[in-house]
Amino acid sequence: MALDIETLKEIWAEFIYEGKLDPRIQPPVADSWQKCRAYGVNPEGGCGTRVADAVFQSIKDANRTLIDTAMPIMHSVFEIVQRSHFMLVLTDAVGYILVSIGDEMIMSKTRDMRYVAGALWNSQSVGTNAISVALDYDTAIQMVGPEHYCRSHHGWTCSAAPIHGENGEVIGCINMIALDGEREIKLFAGDEARFVVRREGPWRVKPREALALAASLGMYRQ
Repeated sequence: MALDIETLKEIWAEFIYEGKLDPRIQPPVADSWQKCRAYGVNPEGGCGTRVADAVFQSIKDANRTLIDTAMPIMHSVFEIVQRSHFMLVLTDAVGYILVSIGDEMIMSKTRDMRYVAGALWNSQSVGTNAISVALDYDTAIQMVGPEHYCRSHHGWTCSAAPIHGENGEVIGCINMIALDGEREIKLFAGDEARFVVRREGPWRVKPREALALAASLGMYRQ
């Protein structure tokens, strides 16, 4: 049963200020919270750290195949949600944001958090977030408001899923982000999504399949 925002706020505060961990929190989120506490992550922080342009270029070069494969599908997904105040990002296996697509309203709101291309969004840098959970635990995840470790992220709902390479290794992550209250993000994964990606010829996806489609990039074959 999904927890409401006020309950999540109380659970978050109990953990941050008293160290009490409520068993109703999603297991990977709970585990990540504990690691953030051990790392000494500041729950009042949460801003990404952007690397120098030259370093970011080398990161993009190392992930060129992933980017080139992902971009057409990301644009297809964005066409479905472009007027719905969503933002879509692609990361590498470490958590560096490689590409971001979104309308100007939502992208302007995320700049203050340095949720931008070239920024690192792992748990040690910005606390528990959907990107870090998807990468660290190799799982699809939806996180609402106070499930994020840092207070500055509590206004967001995020859904992320890992992208796998040919040998099953995690090579990146796709994340869809929206302001809480804008719209629920449906996250679907599994065989149905892979089937959609593999279909021959022109295809369309329903909004609820969009993220699962993008997250199945590692399964995509022409």
